[in-house]
Amino acid sequence: FPEAVFFLYYANDEAFTRIVEYKNLTLHKSHTTLLGLEIPSNNGKYYLDRPNNCFYDSVADKLLITSENDDVVLVYEGEPTMDGVLVNHAADYIIGEHENAGRTQTRISNPRGVVADGTNVFVADASNRRIMRFPYPSSDSPNGNAVLGQLNYTNADTDTGDAAVRQPTGLFIANNKLYTADRDFNRIIYWNLSLIHI
Repeated sequence: FPEAVFFLYYANDEAFTRIVEYKNLTLHKSHTTLLGLEIPSNNGKYYLDRPNNCFYDSVADKLLITSENDDVVLVYEGEPTMDGVLVNHAADYIIGEHENAGRTQTRISNPRGVVADGTNVFVADASNRRIMRFPYPSSDSPNGNAVLGQLNYTNADTDTGDAAVRQPTGLFIANNKLYTADRDFNRIIYWNLSLIHI
Protein backbone atom coordinates (compact mmCIF):
# COMPACT_ATOMS: atom_id res chain seq x y z
CA PHE A 1 0.00 0.00 0.00
CA PRO A 2 1.26 3.53 -0.64
CA GLU A 3 2.22 5.37 2.55
CA ALA A 4 -0.14 8.23 1.71
CA VAL A 5 -3.16 5.96 2.04
CA PHE A 6 -4.60 5.97 5.54
CA PHE A 7 -5.96 2.77 7.04
CA LEU A 8 -7.23 2.12 10.53
CA TYR A 9 -7.45 -1.48 11.66
CA TYR A 10 -7.99 -2.82 15.17
CA ALA A 11 -6.85 -6.36 15.89
CA ASN A 12 -7.41 -8.38 19.02
CA ASP A 13 -4.58 -10.38 20.55
CA GLU A 14 -5.98 -12.93 22.98
CA ALA A 15 -2.64 -14.36 24.04
CA PHE A 16 -1.33 -10.99 25.23
CA THR A 17 -4.69 -9.52 26.37
CA ARG A 18 -4.39 -6.44 24.25
CA ILE A 19 -5.83 -4.58 21.29
CA VAL A 20 -3.40 -3.29 18.70
CA GLU A 21 -3.96 -0.57 16.13
CA TYR A 22 -2.37 -0.42 12.70
CA LYS A 23 -2.29 2.74 10.58
CA ASN A 24 -0.95 3.26 7.06
CA LEU A 25 -0.74 -0.47 6.42
CA THR A 26 2.43 -1.58 4.70
CA LEU A 27 4.18 -4.92 4.63
CA HIS A 28 5.36 -5.87 8.14
CA LYS A 29 4.16 -2.56 9.62
CA SER A 30 4.19 -2.65 13.42
CA HIS A 31 1.26 -1.52 15.54
CA THR A 32 1.04 1.99 16.94
CA THR A 33 -1.30 1.53 19.88
CA LEU A 34 -1.80 -0.97 22.67
CA LEU A 35 -4.85 -1.29 24.87
CA GLY A 36 -4.89 -3.68 27.76
CA LEU A 37 -1.38 -5.11 28.00
CA GLU A 38 0.20 -4.57 31.42
CA ILE A 39 -2.44 -2.10 32.49
CA PRO A 40 -2.46 -2.61 36.27
CA SER A 41 -6.01 -1.86 37.38
CA ASN A 42 -8.29 -4.88 37.33
CA ASN A 43 -11.57 -3.00 37.65
CA GLY A 44 -13.11 -3.88 34.32
CA LYS A 45 -12.41 -0.56 32.61
CA TYR A 46 -8.63 -0.79 32.27
CA TYR A 47 -8.03 -4.50 31.97
CA LEU A 48 -8.69 -6.94 29.14
CA ASP A 49 -9.00 -10.64 29.84
CA ARG A 50 -9.25 -12.61 26.63
CA PRO A 51 -10.28 -9.90 24.19
CA ASN A 52 -11.50 -11.89 21.22
CA ASN A 53 -13.52 -9.38 19.23
CA CYS A 54 -13.47 -5.66 18.55
CA PHE A 55 -15.50 -3.35 16.36
CA TYR A 56 -15.13 0.33 15.50
CA ASP A 57 -18.49 2.01 14.83
CA SER A 58 -17.63 4.85 12.45
CA VAL A 59 -21.19 6.23 12.58
CA ALA A 60 -21.18 6.64 16.39
CA ASP A 61 -17.37 7.06 16.62
CA LYS A 62 -17.03 4.36 19.29
CA LEU A 63 -14.68 1.42 19.74
CA LEU A 64 -16.17 -1.76 21.26
CA ILE A 65 -14.03 -4.56 22.70
CA THR A 66 -15.19 -7.87 24.19
CA SER A 67 -13.38 -9.01 27.34
CA GLU A 68 -14.64 -12.58 27.44
CA ASN A 69 -13.35 -13.72 30.83
CA ASP A 70 -14.52 -10.48 32.49
CA ASP A 71 -18.03 -10.88 31.02
CA VAL A 72 -18.11 -7.33 29.66
CA VAL A 73 -17.89 -5.27 26.50
CA LEU A 74 -15.74 -2.14 26.86
CA VAL A 75 -17.04 1.00 25.14
CA TYR A 76 -14.60 3.75 24.17
CA GLU A 77 -15.87 7.14 23.00
CA GLY A 78 -13.93 8.00 19.87
CA GLU A 79 -10.60 6.54 18.93
CA PRO A 80 -8.47 5.81 22.04
CA THR A 81 -5.18 6.56 20.34
CA MET A 82 -2.11 6.51 22.55
CA ASP A 83 0.55 6.60 19.80
CA GLY A 84 2.38 3.58 21.08
CA VAL A 85 2.58 4.81 24.68
CA LEU A 86 1.30 2.28 27.20
CA VAL A 87 -0.91 4.20 29.61
CA ASN A 88 -4.03 3.60 31.63
CA HIS A 89 -6.82 4.29 29.21
CA ALA A 90 -10.11 3.50 30.85
CA ALA A 91 -13.13 2.59 28.80
CA ASP A 92 -15.86 5.19 29.02
CA TYR A 93 -18.50 2.55 29.80
CA ILE A 94 -18.92 -1.18 30.12
CA ILE A 95 -21.78 -3.37 28.95
CA GLY A 96 -22.37 -6.26 31.35
CA GLU A 97 -21.13 -6.50 34.93
CA HIS A 98 -17.40 -6.98 35.49
CA GLU A 99 -16.62 -10.58 36.52
CA ASN A 100 -20.29 -11.05 37.39
CA ALA A 101 -21.64 -13.32 34.68
CA GLY A 102 -25.34 -13.94 34.59
CA ARG A 103 -28.45 -14.32 32.50
CA THR A 104 -30.40 -11.11 33.09
CA GLN A 105 -31.26 -7.94 31.21
CA THR A 106 -27.94 -6.36 32.27
CA ARG A 107 -25.56 -9.33 32.60
CA ILE A 108 -23.81 -11.32 29.90
CA SER A 109 -21.54 -14.36 30.03
CA ASN A 110 -18.49 -14.94 27.81
CA PRO A 111 -19.17 -12.36 25.08
CA ARG A 112 -17.60 -13.63 21.86
CA GLY A 113 -18.74 -11.08 19.33
CA VAL A 114 -19.78 -7.44 19.11
CA VAL A 115 -21.09 -5.22 16.34
CA ALA A 116 -23.09 -1.97 16.22
CA ASP A 117 -25.32 -0.08 13.83
CA GLY A 118 -24.69 3.49 14.99
CA THR A 119 -27.45 3.34 17.62
CA ASN A 120 -27.46 -0.13 19.17
CA VAL A 121 -24.77 -2.59 20.25
CA PHE A 122 -25.28 -6.30 19.56
CA VAL A 123 -23.38 -8.79 21.74
CA ALA A 124 -22.90 -12.50 21.07
CA ASP A 125 -23.63 -13.69 24.60
CA ALA A 126 -22.17 -17.15 24.04
CA SER A 127 -22.65 -18.95 27.36
CA ASN A 128 -26.23 -17.70 27.60
CA ARG A 129 -27.03 -18.95 24.07
CA ARG A 130 -28.35 -15.62 22.85
CA ILE A 131 -27.67 -12.31 21.12
CA MET A 132 -28.31 -9.24 23.28
CA ARG A 133 -29.07 -5.77 21.95
CA PHE A 134 -28.14 -2.76 24.09
CA PRO A 135 -28.50 0.96 23.45
CA TYR A 136 -25.21 2.82 23.51
CA PRO A 137 -24.67 3.32 27.24
CA SER A 138 -24.59 6.60 29.12
CA SER A 139 -23.61 4.75 32.30
CA ASP A 140 -22.17 1.33 33.14
CA SER A 141 -24.21 -1.88 32.85
CA PRO A 142 -27.20 -0.66 30.81
CA ASN A 143 -30.33 -2.76 30.39
CA GLY A 144 -30.58 -4.72 27.19
CA ASN A 145 -33.48 -3.66 24.98
CA ALA A 146 -33.91 -6.88 22.97
CA VAL A 147 -32.86 -10.53 23.11
CA LEU A 148 -32.48 -12.89 20.14
CA GLY A 149 -32.28 -16.67 20.29
CA GLN A 150 -34.21 -16.97 23.57
CA LEU A 151 -37.77 -16.25 24.65
CA ASN A 152 -36.77 -13.74 27.35
CA TYR A 153 -33.79 -12.39 29.30
CA THR A 154 -33.58 -15.30 31.76
CA ASN A 155 -34.20 -18.27 29.43
CA ALA A 156 -31.33 -20.51 28.22
CA ASP A 157 -33.08 -23.21 26.22
CA THR A 158 -31.01 -25.34 23.86
CA ASP A 159 -33.82 -25.66 21.33
CA THR A 160 -32.72 -26.45 17.79
CA GLY A 161 -35.44 -24.35 16.17
CA ASP A 162 -34.78 -21.82 13.43
CA ALA A 163 -34.47 -18.85 15.81
CA ALA A 164 -32.41 -20.60 18.51
CA VAL A 165 -28.67 -20.12 18.97
CA ARG A 166 -26.34 -22.20 21.08
CA GLN A 167 -22.82 -20.77 20.71
CA PRO A 168 -22.88 -17.43 18.85
CA THR A 169 -19.24 -16.60 18.18
CA GLY A 170 -19.28 -13.73 15.75
CA LEU A 171 -21.58 -10.98 14.49
CA PHE A 172 -21.85 -9.03 11.26
CA ILE A 173 -24.32 -6.49 9.89
CA ALA A 174 -25.01 -6.18 6.16
CA ASN A 175 -28.05 -5.05 4.17
CA ASN A 176 -30.06 -4.36 7.32
CA LYS A 177 -29.53 -7.93 8.56
CA LEU A 178 -27.68 -9.16 11.66
CA TYR A 179 -25.70 -12.36 11.01
CA THR A 180 -24.13 -14.70 13.55
CA ALA A 181 -21.95 -17.79 13.30
CA ASP A 182 -23.48 -20.42 15.56
CA ARG A 183 -20.61 -22.81 16.28
CA ASP A 184 -22.53 -25.60 17.99
CA PHE A 185 -25.33 -25.75 15.39
CA ASN A 186 -22.79 -25.45 12.52
CA ARG A 187 -24.69 -22.72 10.72
CA ILE A 188 -24.96 -19.04 9.93
CA ILE A 189 -28.29 -17.44 10.84
CA TYR A 190 -29.61 -13.91 10.48
CA TRP A 191 -32.34 -11.57 11.66
CA ASN A 192 -33.84 -8.65 9.77
CA LEU A 193 -32.93 -5.61 11.91
CA SER A 194 -36.15 -3.81 11.06
CA LEU A 195 -38.16 -6.68 12.60
CA ILE A 196 -36.32 -6.73 15.94
CA HIS A 197 -38.55 -5.12 18.54
CA ILE A 198 -38.14 -4.35 22.21
